[in-house]
Parts: sequence; C-alpha cells; structure tokens
Amino acid sequence: MAIDFSLTPQQKELQRVAREFSLEVLKPLIRAADAEPDPQKGFQMVKPAYEKAYELGFATGFLPEEYGGGGLTNVDVQIAAEEISAVDPGFACILLVNGLALMPVVWYASEEQKEKWLTEACNDPTHSYLAGWVVSEPAGSPGGTANFDHPDPKAGIQLIAERDGDEYVLNGRKYWPSSAGGWDLQGANANTVIVRTDRNAGGKTALSAIMVPRGTDGVRVHARVGQDLHGRGQGPDHLPPGRGLPADRYRDADRSVPRLLLEGGVLRRPVRLRESCARRDVEGLSRRGLHPGRLRLYAGYGSQQLRPAQSPVG
Repeated sequence: MAIDFSLTPQQKELQRVAREFSLEVLKPLIRAADAEPDPQKGFQMVKPAYEKAYELGFATGFLPEEYGGGGLTNVDVQIAAEEISAVDPGFACILLVNGLALMPVVWYASEEQKEKWLTEACNDPTHSYLAGWVVSEPAGSPGGTANFDHPDPKAGIQLIAERDGDEYVLNGRKYWPSSAGGWDLQGANANTVIVRTDRNAGGKTALSAIMVPRGTDGVRVHARVGQDLHGRGQGPDHLPPGRGLPADRYRDADRSVPRLLLEGGVLRRPVRLRESCARRDVEGLSRRGLHPGRLRLYAGYGSQQLRPAQSPVG
C-alpha cells in the first residue's frame, strides 16, 4: 500500500508561517548573535525572536490544547522545526528543549501536576517561558552521563536526591544542561533534573526526574566558556548548595552552557505519580517497540528504564 506524504492544508499553512517567521524575524538576528563572543549575550540577542515564536505557538505547540498548548502532532512539530533549522538549528534546539523538559509531565504526571506545570508554560504573559532539561554530568569517576543506565551505582548519574521527611535534598553537579540558566543565568522558569534516588542501585532502577522552579534556594548557575555544537543553545554549569528546592521541579540550559550544581538543595512537597497511569503509558510504548524496559516510580516523577550497557564507557 502506498503511503501519501502530502502535507494537509493545515500543515502547509504551518509550514508557511514557520518559514516567514524564520526569514523575517529570526534571520535578521542571527549574524550578530553568531558574531557575539559572549555566548550568553548571543543567547539573549535572539530573545525577541523567541518571544515571537512563543506567540505563534512554536515554543509550546507540542503540549495539549487543554492546557493552552497547540496540540500539534510530531509531524507538525517537525515541519516547523525544519523551516526554523534552515535558518538556525540552534534556535530550533531552544524551542525543542521545552519538549524534552515538559513532555515527561504530559506522559507521566498526575492531573494536578499537569495543570500546574503545563498551564504555566503555555500561558506566560511575557512570552519568554523557558523549560530546562538537566541531565548531563561531567565525565570522570564517579559520574558521566554515558553510563547513566549501568548497573554499578558508582557509574553514571551521581547527582543524589535523598528523602528527608517530606523533602528531598539534592547534592551534585550538572554540566551542559539545556536552557537551565534562563535568559539571565538566574534559572529557567522550570528545570527537569534527572537525579539518583537510590545510592545502592544501578541506573536502571535508581533514576528519577524532579521539577525545580526558578528562584529555588541553593541552586547556582555558572556560565560556560566558549561555544558548543548547539550554537544558539545554552548549556550552563550548575550547583545548588543549600536549601529550598520544591519537589516537582527542575533545571537546564542552552546557549551559554552553564553548570548546574545542587549542593544541599531541599525539595519540599514531594508529589507522586499515579503509578497505574504512568506504567500503562510506558507499557504501551514498549509494545510498539518505541521504549524498552519498564518505568520506575518515585515521589516526583518516574524515569524510563533502558537496557544497561555491559561495562562503563570511558
């Protein structure tokens, strides 16, 4: 049976709007942003284009309509991303990082969590809402993102989240988090941080995701030095010493690669996923061959479990 790859009239209109935005709004900003030696300033120079992209729905179009998103399909999103990437792939990365950070909320969160985080993301009056994806850690021993699913608890993700009563305390460091620093290096509106919630288990069962909002006490973001392959994206270096990280939140960055270090940060009010809903969704994906493994659930968010490597990388 032949497959028809023709775009629908709605998709053709989406393509036209994305192309006009890219050529008329984004392109005039790119040359100067690329020439700016300070990557964070270069990131900030494209903020007017981001605000327009948010207004047009490109920054949250993949989120459900009921929370204010566009309800776009994956194909729809790729049509827009292709047009934007033709002008600047790094800018497209900024938009798509919102999806990395917020789609886990769509897939696995409770209705209360969705209402809070997704409604906030889709209805920002400043049109500048950024969500951060905070996963990567510096290579070395221990640590290194490449070994995230290794059965050795000393390999892979080493940012620790420990339960203390009704709070989580986060300790550790993230490197190259996407969009985590926000427009001013004071933090994205919300960051999704991948953490280790069990010091004695391998990555297949020990990892969780916690939402960390902007303004959380104990989080420090350090700007990166130089450019990276993301170009327009921001990837800071991140550390939170101290207290006050509310428990369904997280962090990441895209053009000026900051580092995220969480040292003694406290996550308050941990929230739980509805296990039956989350597990059903993941099993459905597994049956379609899209995501192997099962879901491990913790207070906060669960993490998709992948097949462990045979030995640590590097």
